[in-house]
Amino acid sequence: MDADTILEKDWLGKVIPIFENSNVAAVSGYVKGHSQKLIGKIIGYHTELRHQRRPWYVDAMGGANTAYRRGVIIEVGMLNEEMKIGADHDIAHRLHAAGYLLILSKEAKCYHYWREDLRGYLKQQYGYAYARLILAGKSGEVYNKVSTLGMVLQVPITLTIILGAVLGSILVSPLVLTALILIPAIHLPDTLLLLSRKKDWRILVLPILFTLRNLTWLFAAFVWGLNQLKKRMGKLWTRS
Repeated sequence: MDADTILEKDWLGKVIPIFENSNVAAVSGYVKGHSQKLIGKIIGYHTELRHQRRPWYVDAMGGANTAYRRGVIIEVGMLNEEMKIGADHDIAHRLHAAGYLLILSKEAKCYHYWREDLRGYLKQQYGYAYARLILAGKSGEVYNKVSTLGMVLQVPITLTIILGAVLGSILVSPLVLTALILIPAIHLPDTLLLLSRKKDWRILVLPILFTLRNLTWLFAAFVWGLNQLKKRMGKLWTRS
């Protein structure tokens, strides 16, 4: 479990029986938001929504509240200590690749305290995005049932909107810059759905917050790409 999570008292009681199936390597629980300030509250709401959409059998999982079968961990190898972020997703990928089952139990719950200041949240998202790119490079898996295709596509979509708006403002009219409103509009469906369920007007901040998150993910992808280019140039230089 993470340092910023609290398990419900019956968490183990709901998780352990699932391991009666010998093919189950890991069981992760449902994450409920427990932050009270604006940013943490919104992120908590959206994380719950994402967990509700996930199936029983998953192909990736974090370590916020997860139990692992000791034997298979020894079999596929321990956590990669060189990874500052994403070691839990890395080991989940290895377990899944080895043919074991990964389970998301929505009955086993934990309470999670998200970052409550904007700087801390965006710094965390930068780390998540960069780690996700490293994992994708290692596994060849661009998306999964946790980092879904919809989430991954937000980066190229954001870049396309920005480039289109900037080029359009230069070649056509400055009014084309208003196309940037499409970036927060990406998040309107989830915003309206959460608003109808939670009846909390603070959720209307979500499109702005996630626009900043998308830009952070885009920046992480840019830095990762530069680092990959440096590595390749370094190899070419060494060979020559």
